[in-house]
Formats: sequence, C-alpha cells, structure tokens
Amino acid sequence: MDLLNVSRLAVVQSRHVSSKYVKPHPRPFNRRLYEAALKPEMPEQVKEGCISNFEWQRRYEQHLYEYTPIEYALVDKVKEYIREEKFRVFSICQLLSTKQRPLHFTKNALRLKGLEYKTYPSRIMSKVFEGTPFDVLNSLYLDHYSCLLFGRDINAVKTIVTETKKIPYMYPLVITYDDKVLSLEQIEELSTVSDPDQLRAQTVQILQTIPQQLVSTLSHPAQHLTSLLSNIPK
Repeated sequence: MDLLNVSRLAVVQSRHVSSKYVKPHPRPFNRRLYEAALKPEMPEQVKEGCISNFEWQRRYEQHLYEYTPIEYALVDKVKEYIREEKFRVFSICQLLSTKQRPLHFTKNALRLKGLEYKTYPSRIMSKVFEGTPFDVLNSLYLDHYSCLLFGRDINAVKTIVTETKKIPYMYPLVITYDDKVLSLEQIEELSTVSDPDQLRAQTVQILQTIPQQLVSTLSHPAQHLTSLLSNIPK
C-alpha cells in the first residue's frame, strides 16, 4: 500500500511543474494547408525599399497622362452617345454643393425642356474633345464642381440661359454651338430672340434680295448709257 501511495503522489506532483509553462499548440490544419499551397507562388524573400524621385515622377506622369483601357472605353461610349443623340449645343456649368433630392428633380426638369444633364471626369472629357476647337475648354472641367448640359438645336442656347437663372446652384461658364464657342454677346442676343428660327428666315430673305439688288445696280449704268446714246442727234 505504501508503494502505491508514493507513486500516486509522484504523479500528482509532476503535474505542477510550472504554472507559466505554455504547451506548444500546432497551427490549424487549414492554415498549414493554405501555406503549403501558397508557398510555391510566393517569393522566398520580400525586398522592401524606397523608390527614387525619378521613379516617383515617372509613375505620377504615367498616372496623369496615360489612360487605362476602361477610360478609353468610356471615352468611346461618350463619343458614340453624342453622335447618336445628335447633340449640337454643349455647355459647361459650375455646380455648387446641393442635396441629391433637388438635384434629381432638376435633372428631370431639364430633360423635359430638351436638355440632357451629364457628369463625366475631367480626364474623360479632355480626351473626348482632343484635337477639336474645344481643347481650350479643358481648364473648365472641374470634378465634382461642374456639370454638362447637351442640347439638340439652337433653341437649347436660350433654354440653358433661362433655366439656369432659375437654379441657384448652377451657372453656365461656356456655351458652344456646333464647332463654335459662343461669346457672351452672342449668347445674350440669342437669349433675347423669341424664336431663333426667325434669324435663319431673315438671313435667307436677305441673301435672296442681294442678287436682285446686284442685278438692278449693274443694269442701271447700261440703261442710263443707252438712254444717253438714244438722245444724241444723228
């Protein structure tokens, strides 16, 4: 009985070797399996280092001037949209901060007036009109602070001027028609005309009267000379 008691005490004492002893636990099986599968694909040693100033400048210029395939696709999409809708009037407007709800109502109201409200990044619009007379407008594209209004005829110029006066957070910076950038005097003149088609009719009427006046002006000296010669006595 004494031997049994001694052995039992020895076993009990061996369990309390140290209260700070941490038994090693192996990592989970899924983690070991993941590392075993990923290790052939990972480099043996990851090199960390600072890039040079020249390399940083090169990356910055690459990000600034080069376009990604997604941006090229968006540029083609915008060009195709302008051609399909046959837009002839284009305006860049300054857009102040406002809530989305009134802005959504404004978009619908402009659409009912024949204007299309769009917002695109400045890089995209600069690429869309690259090589056109609208290259000079690149400085007016401001991300999050500008919007674009498109119209299909000359009447849209007057609509843009009159409608933006009713909107306190939208102001037109420039308006174009076909390949021309309209001046402020031309915009004000077109906005005061009741019907821009009347200008076209007046122009056609003036051009039609020019040949008649030219013929009468050229024929008058000949008729006068003929009358003078007929009055000379023989």
